[in-house]
Amino acid sequence: SVLAGALLGVGLSCGAAASTVRRWHEWRTAGRASYDRDAQASLQVAEQKFGEATKEAMQRFEQLQADEAWKEQNCRVCPHCAKAVYRVDGCNQMTCGRDAADKGGGNRQDGCGKVFDWAQAAPYARDGSDAARLPKTLADVDPDAAREVRHHLVISAPESRPELRHENSAEYRLKCEVCHEDIIGPRFSCIHCTPSGLNTCLACSDDAAMLEISAPAHNPASHAYQIFFEDQAFETTAANGTGGNLP
Repeated sequence: SVLAGALLGVGLSCGAAASTVRRWHEWRTAGRASYDRDAQASLQVAEQKFGEATKEAMQRFEQLQADEAWKEQNCRVCPHCAKAVYRVDGCNQMTCGRDAADKGGGNRQDGCGKVFDWAQAAPYARDGSDAARLPKTLADVDPDAAREVRHHLVISAPESRPELRHENSAEYRLKCEVCHEDIIGPRFSCIHCTPSGLNTCLACSDDAAMLEISAPAHNPASHAYQIFFEDQAFETTAANGTGGNLP
């Protein structure tokens, strides 16, 4: 039976195997369609966020460009601190960041307070820091929405194996055994295939033609998958540095 095959395949308890088989059938009948709808809705929201963020960034950039153009036409640079200074009226003797002495020296702003001659000061010129800072990816706008679930051979690295930490462990990511790419998103692990279960990505989990080539022992009609939506990695003896699937 399907249940007996699961018990023999990866050593699940009777209750765990029955629960897994039930969830797999629920996934096939309704869960996959619901997952696809939710994924599509999330994608649309993410695209809208990215578009709005790009539009806002462009508006800020255009305003900055207008401000910089005005400063190039109307401002000069303090020779002491390089601050942009605008002369409202009066003579050429300027005090950086202050009103002139004959106007009381008030209205203090950002500046060094030193005196210089307006006529001899260099005109303001933009330095290139006004370049457009547009978001390049969704991660720049919404890191949570852009998060990709990847699966690893170990959940956490021991102190003695820093190379297994997820930020350093691209080579220890679980690969789909059909397309041989990193599994991104839900991982499908067949509870009938031995010894450790056939592991596939979402796209390959129901690709009968590719499964027949890459996993001929897998029977889509009678085998069931355990689905991992988060990184619940293979805990092998290699996690403790004693061998197993890791070098």
